[in-house]
Amino acid sequence: MWRVVSIGLVGVALFIGALATGALRPAPVETVSFFQRRCAACHGKDGSLFPEQFAKKYPRDTELIEVIKTMPGGDALNHEGLQAMAAYLRAISREEPYIIWTGQHEGVLEGEISPESAILKATAKRQSLKVERPAGTRWRVRLPAQVKPADVELTAQRGTKRTRLRLKDSPYSHAGK
Repeated sequence: MWRVVSIGLVGVALFIGALATGALRPAPVETVSFFQRRCAACHGKDGSLFPEQFAKKYPRDTELIEVIKTMPGGDALNHEGLQAMAAYLRAISREEPYIIWTGQHEGVLEGEISPESAILKATAKRQSLKVERPAGTRWRVRLPAQVKPADVELTAQRGTKRTRLRLKDSPYSHAGK
């Protein structure tokens, strides 16, 4: 019995340790898909119907998050989801590409990019990684055995606008900007 208890305590300690050190994990919401399903009907695909002065009207994320909460569907987002959505809206208002990491399964990272036409590249430990684009805004990167998510840097470009995301810093671009 003590063995079971001690194994359980070790598991709890490891879990708490991971939380305390800010262990890497994907974003809790597929922001681009959520926006297309819940917001695009009123705000346009990729926010094309936002007012021209949108970025100036809501200069701080706290203000923007309060507005998102009042929108239809905003109540479906938890705090992390609201932050990711605010970052996405920041990218839209600046007409910059947006990248979000939304999943990890058996050495494969998955996520979304907006706009769909943006070019996405991935690197880790100074080597290029193959980026697959299975459909629309979705992307996927298979990690070599020696590469961890913290090593990955994604770069999206559309025209002259470029966005860089280091997964060790955040699961989505435009975080806290």
